[in-house]
Amino acid sequence: MRLGLGWWRPSSARFIGNHGFSIGVDDVQPGESLNQKKKITIDEGAQTLESQISCLLNKLRETAGDDCMSTLHWRNSPLIMSQCGSKGSPINISQMVVCVGQQSVGGRRAPNGFIDRTLPHFPINSKTPAAKGFVANSFYTGLTATEFFFHTMGGREGLVDTAVKTAETGYMSRRLMKGLEDLSVFYDQTVRNASGGIVQFVYGDDGMDPVKMEGKGGRPLNLDQLFMKVMATCPQRGHDTLSPELILQMLNDKLSGQDASSGGCSDKFKEMLRKFFEDRIKMLRSTWRALQLDEDRVGKRDSSIEERVAADISGISAKQLQVFLDTCLSRYHSKIIEAGASIGAIGAQSIGEPGTQMTLKTFHFAGVASMNVTLGVPRIKEIINAVKKISTPIITTELLSEQDELFAAKVKCSIEKVVLGE
Repeated sequence: MRLGLGWWRPSSARFIGNHGFSIGVDDVQPGESLNQKKKITIDEGAQTLESQISCLLNKLRETAGDDCMSTLHWRNSPLIMSQCGSKGSPINISQMVVCVGQQSVGGRRAPNGFIDRTLPHFPINSKTPAAKGFVANSFYTGLTATEFFFHTMGGREGLVDTAVKTAETGYMSRRLMKGLEDLSVFYDQTVRNASGGIVQFVYGDDGMDPVKMEGKGGRPLNLDQLFMKVMATCPQRGHDTLSPELILQMLNDKLSGQDASSGGCSDKFKEMLRKFFEDRIKMLRSTWRALQLDEDRVGKRDSSIEERVAADISGISAKQLQVFLDTCLSRYHSKIIEAGASIGAIGAQSIGEPGTQMTLKTFHFAGVASMNVTLGVPRIKEIINAVKKISTPIITTELLSEQDELFAAKVKCSIEKVVLGE
């Protein structure tokens, strides 16, 4: 071992003397690929920073708007217009009262256009909110000169989009109308085209006219409102109120009758009626339990004062129940789609008209600016044109374990893209 080291010592000295060991500029010169990777990383970081700043500034305006809406008097005229849906929105009110907010140009903050700055009023390379289009003033307090300029930049983009989207959505509406204009409802409740081909066995899968729907979520009837009307117009004085068993028995007899059976009413509507009366019966029982009464004697004409009071609070007489069920069935039948209805043209209009109201380009930055999701008219055009390569192919799935990030990453890696052609 000692001989080996003694032999390597002069060899190493001779090698270092011949070749030398020094650090020069070439040793720290990056390659072209490294420069490209660095540029991409910095650009992505800058985009992410910009998107996070934009999200924060938008959240500031939303918070100020919420505070504004909570402090306005309930008789405030703009608030009334916004709530009843005649004109305006909470955003318009908050811009007039509190803060106009961030002005965007092309889906991002105002770009630099005057020697590394947005306007000559700001220092070079200034990235402050005021220098990048944030308007802290409201229309009530008045905008400064720079804020007014940024506001006109955002407004110009809206005007151009409005002018361009008219042709886009107009042509889209025309194609929809031409493709669907021959669809109509026949007497057997099927939807057919001009040559008699069946497009849908039952219109909307329930045969109901959507224009005549009343309740929340497109329900055919607002049962609570109708029940209160029947209770007010058909008083129960002089009539015994029904027990829960009799209520359910009358309901089942009515739903199994000729008007409701054999396709007269859908199973979903019958289930909705049963659910409504189950809730009413729960209310009856809770009232009787609170007054410590026997539910079999409640509402009898010869009963005590407490029992009659309980019947007046939540009782239902046979006449009231009969009138309510008859009204429900007659109204339900009046809301069935009529034969000959041009539902194809109505469907085309229901897509085309909201399309003209949309902004042409709507981008939502969810944390990272490079992941912009195309919404609005461009997405509708992709769907109608059956574009093979969509601009933002995104799949949203609901995980069983929402808190496990590793599990989400595994699911993402396990998903394989398979198209219909394969």
